[in-house]
Amino acid sequence: MALFGGMFGGGGQKHANLDQLTLAIHNCLNLQLAPPGADVVAITEAMTHLDLVGFQNAHNVEGMQELLRAKSLRATIDPTAQTLTLSIATPEEIDRELKAEHGAVKVLRVGEHHASARIIRPLSPAAEPIKASTAPASPTSQPLPETAAVPPAFEHLEAVERLCPVVIDTFVKYGQLTTADKEVLKKIKPLDYTLEARIVALERWKTELMRRSRGIHVQQSGSSSLLSGGSDDSHKTEDALFRRFDTLIHWLGKLIKALEHKGFKFQAKPVWLPH
Repeated sequence: MALFGGMFGGGGQKHANLDQLTLAIHNCLNLQLAPPGADVVAITEAMTHLDLVGFQNAHNVEGMQELLRAKSLRATIDPTAQTLTLSIATPEEIDRELKAEHGAVKVLRVGEHHASARIIRPLSPAAEPIKASTAPASPTSQPLPETAAVPPAFEHLEAVERLCPVVIDTFVKYGQLTTADKEVLKKIKPLDYTLEARIVALERWKTELMRRSRGIHVQQSGSSSLLSGGSDDSHKTEDALFRRFDTLIHWLGKLIKALEHKGFKFQAKPVWLPH
C-alpha cells in the first residue's frame, strides 16, 4: 500500500523506499512521518534493502537517529503531534550536534502551545554527579567498573565488547569498511551499564556493521529482540538476554570465519568464539 507515494508522489509516482521507512518509523517509534521535502525523498529512494532493514530493526529513538544521521538526515520529533520530521543535515552539522549531545542533558520542555525536545547544558560538574560517575561506555570502550558485575553466563560479554574495535579495524584494513563507517560504528554506545543496555548496543553495532559491510555478509541465525515480536518485558529476562547474547556470539564467529575464507587474516581470534 503506497503511503507517501500516493499522497505526495505526483502523477501517480511511487516511492517504495519512503513507504517502507514510514512504516518502520511508525512500527518502531509509534510516530508518523511528516510529509518530506523533495531532497529528503531523493535520499530515501537511494537507500538499499539493507539500509531499510536497519531502520526496521531500530527499536528506539537513539537507534533510529544513528541510522538517519549516517544518511545525512536530521530527525525532529514533535511529541504533541506525534510526528517525526526529516531534514537534510551536513556532516559538519551532525558532528556539532553529536558533540553537543555528549556534553548535555536532554530534557522535555513543555510550552504553552506545544512540547519539544531541547538540550540543556549542566551548570557545573556538581549539578550532575550521577551522570559523571555512571557515563555509559561504548561496546568497545574501557573496562566496566567492578560494580557492573554480570551473571556467569555472560562472562564473555566484556571480551565481545573489546573485540568490536578489532573487527572494525580489520574490516577497514581490508577495504570492507571506510574510515567514515568506522566513526559511525564507534559512536554506538549503551545508554548505561545494565546488561540489557549493553546487549542492545551490541545488537545495534551488529546491524550497522552488516548494513555497511561491502563484501562480507553473514546470514542471521536465531532471533534477536530487534527482529522478533512480543512485549518489551519478554526480552529483558536473564534467559532472554542470554539467548540474544548467544546469537551475537555465534554470528560473530561466522563473521570472522567468512572474513578468513576471503583470505584475510584475523589476528588473535578468541578461543571461546564458536568456529
